[in-house]
Amino acid sequence: MATTVNENINRNENDDSSTNNGDNSSGDNSNTKNNKKAADNNNRKQLQGLDLLIYYHKLGLKPVPLSWNHKPVVDWTPIYDKPEYWSDEKSIAECPKFSNIATAYGKTHVKDSDDRDLYLNGLDCDSESVHKIFTTQIDEISDPLLKSKLLDLYPKYGAHPATAKVSLLDFLKEITFVVKTRKPCGFLVLWLSHTQHAPIGTKDCKSGHEFEIKTDKSLGLSTLPPSTHRDDQTFRYLHVGRADKIGAIDELYDIFIGLLKECLVSDPTKVNGNGNGNSNDDNRSRDKKQATTTTTTTSLYDLSEQMIQTTVAYFTPYYVVGHRKANATLRAWSGT
Repeated sequence: MATTVNENINRNENDDSSTNNGDNSSGDNSNTKNNKKAADNNNRKQLQGLDLLIYYHKLGLKPVPLSWNHKPVVDWTPIYDKPEYWSDEKSIAECPKFSNIATAYGKTHVKDSDDRDLYLNGLDCDSESVHKIFTTQIDEISDPLLKSKLLDLYPKYGAHPATAKVSLLDFLKEITFVVKTRKPCGFLVLWLSHTQHAPIGTKDCKSGHEFEIKTDKSLGLSTLPPSTHRDDQTFRYLHVGRADKIGAIDELYDIFIGLLKECLVSDPTKVNGNGNGNSNDDNRSRDKKQATTTTTTTSLYDLSEQMIQTTVAYFTPYYVVGHRKANATLRAWSGT
């Protein structure tokens, strides 16, 4: 019988089966293999429920199967590229591959009431300074514009009227999918938007102020409950917000950028195309501009006098009087 969603969704128990507390004569290698097998079997018991896989997909997640050591079991590019990848039939066939579970980002199969596409985003907090910003009471946010934007979200998303007296993180827990990650300051916020925003990685952050906003394939996957952590099999990811809903909140990306701008090396609204979903085009434009600049700079390097004389001497025997085209090519090669 398939495990139910309620049994899977907040499971924080660890089976003690298959551990060897007696004779170790089989050797360390044997024990390691047994422990890996036990961890694998333990996770499969919790993750093989079709209910969970289908449920996550229907929410708008893009499930990716992970092994016991948290490596993707399959090439997840098709899962990223194809929002409808997880049919019920494929879920049944692929379910045994899940020892742990993660999600990809980007375009989902979920549509809004007007049949418009929705994209999955995730903010992953990994530093105390960012955690402090999210756990500060909304009333204490110094930027009046940002505070006003947050207050405007209350009636729109049905948040409690007293939300201004709580933190932004508590507010997010009321309206969307939030996961507790392993670090004391760690959490993951998932939401949907009508725009595929530019991703922000830890390389864009100042030291000690790291976070990520995942919006596409570039920053990888995010692990979901009830998976264990790759470095700690005793820790399980937990739902601490809405486990039944991923909020479609278009305002959230700009609010996060406004709140976290002091954590960033540069202004992402200038670097990443103002969050208008054209980040790939902008990146390609910057790459092209950089390549052009590099090529131009290289072509303007001055040759030494000795190098010029050596090059001219080498090509002089091939100079043809009156042959403008051939001579122009020689001049170009020689740099003269």
